[in-house]
Amino acid sequence: GKARPLMRGAPSRVILAHMTAQQIRKLHERQAEAFAEANIGNTLPEVRAALRRIRERGYEVTSGEVTPGVTAMSAPVLDANGVVLGSLSLAIGQVGLSEARVHFIAERVVGAAEMVGRAISG
Repeated sequence: GKARPLMRGAPSRVILAHMTAQQIRKLHERQAEAFAEANIGNTLPEVRAALRRIRERGYEVTSGEVTPGVTAMSAPVLDANGVVLGSLSLAIGQVGLSEARVHFIAERVVGAAEMVGRAISG
């Protein structure tokens, strides 16, 4: 993998969404400006709400956020206890995908991430 900005891009955001409330609070205390600059939220409650929406959806999608012209779809890789281990991502060399196409592809990314999590957890 390639190191990415913590607050930008689908792979990072889906990991953030599955971190504990305490981890997010500590991170926000140190990097509140980075959350705001990445449009995740200006306050801790806004950040928590944004991350909850990602967690509930089960995946994150960004377009051109890290690499211009690229849409990224990411799902969390969780262990058997639901602890986030990382993310599985697919980068597509286009932006402006239809909502139906995004959902179709994202469902498969989620399924693959679940399989990886199960395989890692044994």
